[in-house]
Amino acid sequence: MAKREFFFGYARDHGLIQEGLQLEEEGEGGVPVVMVYDTLVVSIRAILAELQISSIPIRLEYTITRDAGTLFITLCSNYSMKRMPPVEDVQKLARFLGQEPMWCFDSTHWRWT
Repeated sequence: MAKREFFFGYARDHGLIQEGLQLEEEGEGGVPVVMVYDTLVVSIRAILAELQISSIPIRLEYTITRDAGTLFITLCSNYSMKRMPPVEDVQKLARFLGQEPMWCFDSTHWRWT
């Protein structure tokens, strides 16, 4: 779980910040805003290209946490281990992000009983 700040720093350093316009209510003009999700996806895509990793799809999972919410880069699911990226690619990405990969609860297939 890498921090958003890491990806936005990478995006800023590489000119990848994605911006759009938030339209005024009157329909005239607009206020520039950073498109958060698009910036994260473009940053991840650029990092994977830099690392020459093509086996990891870009799938972001949003999970509600006590503080607010967390975005995870989903590498695979234990429901479909056949599509798991090579361990070398996962380790290369983990080193770049300064994080260890971890297993998390599936956001749609678990519940407390």
